[in-house]
Amino acid sequence: MTKTHKLAFALLVVPFILFIPLVARWFLSPNLAVVYAESNARYFNNELPTTTVLDWNEHEDGTVASTQFDGERFHLSFNRAYANEIQIEDVKHEMCHIATWDEVEDHGPRWQECMARAK
Repeated sequence: MTKTHKLAFALLVVPFILFIPLVARWFLSPNLAVVYAESNARYFNNELPTTTVLDWNEHEDGTVASTQFDGERFHLSFNRAYANEIQIEDVKHEMCHIATWDEVEDHGPRWQECMARAK
């Protein structure tokens, strides 16, 4: 193999190899909307808002997920860096934050009861 062939190989193959994990992350990560809808039906009797926005985001503080309320609807944001690790439990964790939004403590008694019911 000549130097030109080696260079062409490196320029074509190496970026492709580096790209594979990124593509796999997108395809192997759970469909958040499906997990939310199924969990809402199974654990919350469809009582949580269907207008909840679910998305992948970059959390610079390293958190796996966060729940926000903009006055109209909830936003569940999951850290793209953990896309391969996000599990149904992580989605239910955030859903319990919605169910206990008015609770003063983030992980207070009502939230803990919610998580126990969602097992």
